[in-house]
Amino acid sequence: MAPYCSPVLISEGVPASDFKVGDMIDAAGKGEEANTKMLDDLITLAEHSARIGKPKVVADVLAGVLARDAKLADGDVKSAFVMALRRLSKPALLRAVAGMIIKYPEAKQAVYDILKRTGEDGAEACIQVLAPFSVNIPLGALSPEAQILLNGEPVGTS
Repeated sequence: MAPYCSPVLISEGVPASDFKVGDMIDAAGKGEEANTKMLDDLITLAEHSARIGKPKVVADVLAGVLARDAKLADGDVKSAFVMALRRLSKPALLRAVAGMIIKYPEAKQAVYDILKRTGEDGAEACIQVLAPFSVNIPLGALSPEAQILLNGEPVGTS
């Protein structure tokens, strides 16, 4: 397992390839205090990454936190993850992730999954980012995943 890597080190030039969200989450263990500190650091990293134009880091943080949250049983650590997901569901962070659909089409399925898990906030970010590009694109021309994200269900299934 890689050593804990704080957002300060990341912002000071530690290569992104050395940064593993899963390793940070694993390093925090099962204690509430350690997980809360780690989640605060990840939120700080995501916010900083969004400001400096690194949406892949924002997506990695969201995907890592969402994946771990899905595996946790109810309790204090689960509560910390739920609170962190609320803080990570800020419009600026979700817009950075939604913008990856256009900039990094190879990552679009992971982006769809993140935005879907963040509910209405994710859908709103997707609409805000994609609206300027969809002037003449009918909803039916989008992938089924994008249709579900924007419309709640694929076109023609109602």
